[in-house]
Amino acid sequence: MVTVKLFGYLREISAEAKDGKVVVELDREITLKELIDKIKDKLGDKVVKAVFEDPKEFKLRENIILLHNGKMETNPNKKISNSDVISIMPFVSGG
Repeated sequence: MVTVKLFGYLREISAEAKDGKVVVELDREITLKELIDKIKDKLGDKVVKAVFEDPKEFKLRENIILLHNGKMETNPNKKISNSDVISIMPFVSGG
């Protein structure tokens, strides 16, 4: 199973992510972009719009960090398999 975790305000605006998580069982390795396309409905339009400037091109907004197994990832063709964890979070800042 792949777990997609949402943090900050993304968690609050998610459509169906229970406890800020979406879990997906994969029957084969897929790309990060394919995973996001697969779970868009569970994330909801508000999350997709908050995370991506252009979802079709997998262009993240400047204030979003996406981690694959704890490491920053921006490559939409990165291979994802069961047991992977994807974390999506807004930058944290303060003064």
